[in-house]
Amino acid sequence: LMKMCGADYKITGHEIGEMLTNFNIQKNWLILADRVYASLTGIAYCLSRSADFVLRVRHNAFNMYDENNKKINLISQLTDVTDKRVKEFKVWVKLPKLGFTKLRLCMIKIPDDKLKEIEKRDKRKASKKQNQVSEEALELHKYLIVITSLLDEITADEIVNLYRLRWQVEIYFKRLKSIMGFGNLPLKREENMYAWLNGKLLISLLIENMLSEVSFSP
Repeated sequence: LMKMCGADYKITGHEIGEMLTNFNIQKNWLILADRVYASLTGIAYCLSRSADFVLRVRHNAFNMYDENNKKINLISQLTDVTDKRVKEFKVWVKLPKLGFTKLRLCMIKIPDDKLKEIEKRDKRKASKKQNQVSEEALELHKYLIVITSLLDEITADEIVNLYRLRWQVEIYFKRLKSIMGFGNLPLKREENMYAWLNGKLLISLLIENMLSEVSFSP
């Protein structure tokens, strides 16, 4: 399992998994990460290192509360959310060591023309894992919902647009897997894995550099 963070990456076993604590996050960094990284531990880790984040919220990842310490039902907050305007409100989470912490939740509906593809993909993943996807989870997948520590000076629309930039990185990695064969490591010793991956990364960067200097019709 390879996880990239800027120019840094780390190889872990399946028993560790994908977590923000795997990375040496620095002060004033802005972390953009998908659902799998959105956890109370990850949020607390970012804040403890004076870093900001925009994390996509997954179903049942953690509890969120209002200012009266009342648990928020996300489904009930989606009734007036459209694909035209981002809805925002303040939430509180109970973080390890940091306690009750105020954050911002931003949400927008995914356009209808993209929903069918997303729903088909979610059902396909659930079928492979032989899991039953709840109606609530399927409903939440119709929305882009992110939680962030960014200050109010940055608008909710800007936050959602920031998160969408992450998809360009995702596309790049999909290209590396399909063209450069990054999908599977053919080695077992850790030092050999790093040598193999570093070689692949170097080749990829050289190709990107060459393509940037060539002008030709697609």
